[in-house]
Amino acid sequence: MPEWKNRISAIILLILIVHLPTLTSAREGGIKDPIIISGHPDYPPFMWQEGDRIVGVGPDLAGIILSGLGKAYQSRYLGPWKRVQETARYGKVDLIAGIYRNIEREAYLEFSEPYCQDPTSVFVEKGKGFAVAGREDLVNRRGVTLFGDSFGDSMDRFIEKELRMARVYSVDKMIDQLLSGKAEYLFFGYYAVRISANRLGVGEKLAVVKKDLVVENFCFAFPKRSPHAALLPKINRQIRRLRDEGRIDALIEDHMNRYLHKAH
Repeated sequence: MPEWKNRISAIILLILIVHLPTLTSAREGGIKDPIIISGHPDYPPFMWQEGDRIVGVGPDLAGIILSGLGKAYQSRYLGPWKRVQETARYGKVDLIAGIYRNIEREAYLEFSEPYCQDPTSVFVEKGKGFAVAGREDLVNRRGVTLFGDSFGDSMDRFIEKELRMARVYSVDKMIDQLLSGKAEYLFFGYYAVRISANRLGVGEKLAVVKKDLVVENFCFAFPKRSPHAALLPKINRQIRRLRDEGRIDALIEDHMNRYLHKAH
């Protein structure tokens, strides 16, 4: 081997020897850092923003489980839902506290077992309803839902190809679009819309024409880049235990009452 190649090899080896302890400790430090939790900022009772934190059923359940595993954690508000997902894609958040599973998200997230079901409903302005037996009944009608939300792969494809669906950035704006006549129906999570409508004082103006057009499951999700994704088997065991004990149902009831009380 030429002398200059020997010198380059020696320099590279020296750099690796000098920096290997630093690289190792950085990796270990990442695992020891608090687990950063975030989620949807406008999806009560499962998740919503309070100041610089995300609170609700998902963050509380994650906190109960992580505390039981001896793990430190922090809840952080990171912006609109679409931004939270992009942040997770690039590994800047450790745990999404509630998200539907679909093919696109499986490319960059590792999912827990479901911890609860979430019905997605069709709401109309009271007195302006129409029959909805299935999703085909929405064709040629003006709908509104939220940017960044998924309703499962099948429904997502149907919305894209078949429906006239506008998207906005908040539940309040969806309700405004419906009651102002800009949309004929609102398509979103049953609990989130009912709670937000009651908070706005317009609960009596909305009617549900199909409560369970889609029923999806809420899961926790770790970015594949997160070193904490290895906790998933332990988290799944705790989800099963807490669900069987009825504690998740109790959390949902508690946070529905908490959000409505907060709104008044």
